[in-house]
Amino acid sequence: MWLMRLMGATLLLLLSVRRSAEPTIPRGSIWWPLAGSALLDTTAFVSNNVGLAIGQVSVVTVLASLFGAVAVLLAWVFLGEHLTRRQWFGISLILVGVALVSV
Repeated sequence: MWLMRLMGATLLLLLSVRRSAEPTIPRGSIWWPLAGSALLDTTAFVSNNVGLAIGQVSVVTVLASLFGAVAVLLAWVFLGEHLTRRQWFGISLILVGVALVSV
């Protein structure tokens, strides 16, 4: 896992360096969200692996499947996306499934 994360960071850095006589890293506000996203992604990956190793696999698998619903809800909250009845129904089914598995 660490090799994969290190390789991704190295490739991102190499792709972001400007082609000039003196390479510089671009500065801007994109780095903080990018670093936060990378940290959350790595934390989720580690948490999933730890949960599969020491927890109930059925519960961890269902909770890991929530990423789609979480992405839709985040788009609704932060981007103002309009959710259809079908999407709300799907999110409801996922939450009911999590509740049933965890009982």
